[in-house]
Amino acid sequence: MHCAYDFKAAVPNEIERINVRGSVDLFTAARAAGVSHLIFISSVSAFEGCSSLYGRGKLEVERAVLGMGGYVIRPGLVWGGSERGMHGRLMRLVRLPILPVFGTGREPFVLVHEEDLADCVETALNLELPPAKRLVTAANPRPVAFSDILTALARRQGRTVRIIPVPAAMGLAALKSLEACGAPLGFRSDSLKSLLNPNPDINFETQKSWGVSFRPYPA
Repeated sequence: MHCAYDFKAAVPNEIERINVRGSVDLFTAARAAGVSHLIFISSVSAFEGCSSLYGRGKLEVERAVLGMGGYVIRPGLVWGGSERGMHGRLMRLVRLPILPVFGTGREPFVLVHEEDLADCVETALNLELPPAKRLVTAANPRPVAFSDILTALARRQGRTVRIIPVPAAMGLAALKSLEACGAPLGFRSDSLKSLLNPNPDINFETQKSWGVSFRPYPA
C-alpha cells in the first residue's frame, strides 16, 4: 500500500522522476517480489483533463497500478479531529477575522472523514473485484462549497469569518511569483489549480461494489 507524495518536487521532470517513476518502480518491485495485493492512495484531483501537475502525476500512477491488477482509492478532502493536512490548514486559517479566498468561494468539494477513509483502506485489503471496479472515490457524494466549509470550521471554534473573494488569476500569479523567489510557502500554486478546477463528473458508482459508505460533512 502506497500513499506517499513528495511535495518538494515542484517541476514536471522532478514530479515524473520522484512521484511517478518512483511509485511505479515501487509497485513493480512489489509484484516481482510476489506481493499479490497492491493498493494506491490517489486523490480526487486525479482525473482525465485535470489541470494540476499533482493530479496528472497521480493519474499516471493510477494507470500503472490498475494495469498491474491493483486497487486505487481516490480520497476527497480528508476531515476529522486532526489539524494536519489541507483541512487542518483551513482550521487554522479561519482564525483570521478576514479571509481572502481565490475564486468565487463556491467551488464544490467532496469530503471524507478520516475514520471512513481508514475503513475503506481496510476493505481494499480483502477485495477481489473485476478490473473495471478497482477504482473507488472515497468521499461522500454530496458536494460542499468551499466557503461553507470555512464558515462551518469557524463556527465550530466559536468564531465568525468574513470571506473576501479574490480573482483566481491574481492568486495564481501571486503564488507563482513567490515560488519563483524561493519563498517558503505552505500552499503551492499547483494546489490552487486543483482546488479551482475540481472534477466535474466524479464517479461514485463503485462504492456499492466495494461495500463502503462515507458520512456527510457537517457544514
